[in-house]
Amino acid sequence: NVADTTRTYGTPSTTVGSGSTLTGFVGADSITIGTDGTYTYNVNNNGSSSTGGSTLAYATDKNAATTNAGTYADTIAVATASKTTLNSNLNNYSVNYGTGDMTVDKAALTFVVADKSKTYGDANPTLTGSFTASGFKNSDSITVDSTTGLVSAVSLNNNGSTVTDTTTAGSLVYSTAINTTSNAKAYTDAINASGFGLTNYDVTYDNGNMTVTPKELAFTVANTERTYGTASDTLGSGSTLTGFVNGDSVTVDASSANSTGYSYSMNNDGSATKVTGTGSLG
Repeated sequence: NVADTTRTYGTPSTTVGSGSTLTGFVGADSITIGTDGTYTYNVNNNGSSSTGGSTLAYATDKNAATTNAGTYADTIAVATASKTTLNSNLNNYSVNYGTGDMTVDKAALTFVVADKSKTYGDANPTLTGSFTASGFKNSDSITVDSTTGLVSAVSLNNNGSTVTDTTTAGSLVYSTAINTTSNAKAYTDAINASGFGLTNYDVTYDNGNMTVTPKELAFTVANTERTYGTASDTLGSGSTLTGFVNGDSVTVDASSANSTGYSYSMNNDGSATKVTGTGSLG
């Protein structure tokens, strides 16, 4: 029985057929097959022992680096020359040579979503990302435009041929719960990506972070007029605070004792309920 072999796309196996077995001997006849294909035998020869050894070689057309990922049934066989030698060594037996399967696993590939930042109230920036180059095999490549975040070019092996149609990479999409009403703070792993469908790679996605920075406001202190010798009790009255977004507001009014009172109504991560309150500026 020729053993099945499993390997990873882009890396030919150095142990094709390892673990193969030969059964059905009678009497004290035996053969020992090593994992590297070497074997020793001890069989009857008209009442005497015949001993020796050689090495089994295996033939397959599915052990090339460029063979696509998949399972290929009955594609590993004992090489013809090895069959001839083994048959000669075991002349009391008729060997029925089976075949083994070759399984080519997909190679691992990582897509890293780029970290982004924006100002509170602004639309999200264009989301982007890129592959770690170390994961590609056979000079394969996928180019993701750093401006648009979309796949702009591919060069992918297909059983020894090169495919350049970008649709063969799948459909890259990004997603995030961050929007114009998200509060100012750092959001870890807030940007996700998905959608690659690659014949020869399993893609792992590393999420990106989003940082929302506070929006700058302009506080304009109002001019104050008073009469010489008389202190103003409405210092700063009429001052304004501008630059709000998302319906946020601060209303500044005049109060006594040279203090300016204010009331505020603020968005809280898009909640229907505003955060409200009052305070005073000295």
